[in-house]
Amino acid sequence: MEPDPETLSKLFQLDSDAELWRRDEYAAIFHHQMQVSLADLTGAEDRADPSPNEAALISIEELLAAEHPPTHALVGLKQFAKTSGSRSDGVLPKPVSAVIYLLAIAKGLQSTGTRITEMDDVSLKAKLTWAADQTWLDDRYRWPLRSVAAKLN
Repeated sequence: MEPDPETLSKLFQLDSDAELWRRDEYAAIFHHQMQVSLADLTGAEDRADPSPNEAALISIEELLAAEHPPTHALVGLKQFAKTSGSRSDGVLPKPVSAVIYLLAIAKGLQSTGTRITEMDDVSLKAKLTWAADQTWLDDRYRWPLRSVAAKLN
């Protein structure tokens, strides 16, 4: 299989804002990311709490499915997604990072009523609605986004 010259060109344009991923790859990237353990999101030097804990051993998917996930784990997930989405060399496409970021915020509000963002309700509702409208997102992730958005003013 011959490499696609355009993709190779984008790969080596390190200072470019060019997208390395196609929109039709977002679902697969998202699903892969959901299987990643929280401990693998950042290097040990970046962790606020270097001591091992049970929350770090679960996947993102398990965290988002937990009835009462630990707030610090949701904050860590949110921070990972925010950092990944704001860097041109991030490990995820910006839309995937944004959806993970918003899922962490929605889970905090939905499960414990904890607000882990400083966004006002109007901005948060718009962003949650945008995330829920992503065609590559499964209903099991779309529903909590819509549910929390519906409760905001």
